[in-house]
Formats: sequence, C-alpha cells, structure tokens
Amino acid sequence: MPAAEFEMTAETVMIMLLLLTMNSAFGLYIYIRFGPKQLFMIELPEEEQRRYKERLPPLSKLNGYGRKLFLFSGLTVAISLLLLSELFSAL
Repeated sequence: MPAAEFEMTAETVMIMLLLLTMNSAFGLYIYIRFGPKQLFMIELPEEEQRRYKERLPPLSKLNGYGRKLFLFSGLTVAISLLLLSELFSAL
C-alpha cells in the first residue's frame, strides 16, 4: 500500500499559523480578564481591585508583566488579522 503524500502549501502553513495565533490571543485575553489580578496589576486598595474582578483592567493599572501580556495579546491579534487578510486575498 503506497504511503499517502502530504504537500505543505503556503496556504496550509498560513492557516495553521492563523489557528495558532487566534488560540494564543484568546488564551491571553481570558488570562488577563479572569486570571489572578495581583500578578499583573499594580498595588491597589482592596475595594478598587474588586472592581476589576471580571473586567479587563485599564492599561494604566497594569504592571510590567501585565503590559507584556497585553502587548503579546495585541501582537497575536494583529498577526491573526494580517494572516486572515492574506488568506482572503489569495482566494
């Protein structure tokens, strides 16, 4: 029985990268929104920190780690949009 040949085209690679970046962006968003706020937010009074329990904190309330997470999630969204537009233009 002959082995099936698999050809990696540029579109296949772009689709796989699109799936990877979309999943990464979603995971980072969920982590920033519902994750432990004390890890990526600056020190705030308990009452003010409770306001952001299930909301995205503003960029001004994030520490260095939180800003890196926000930057990485923004980059993954931008890469996803670029790949998506490139795939649609190839149709």
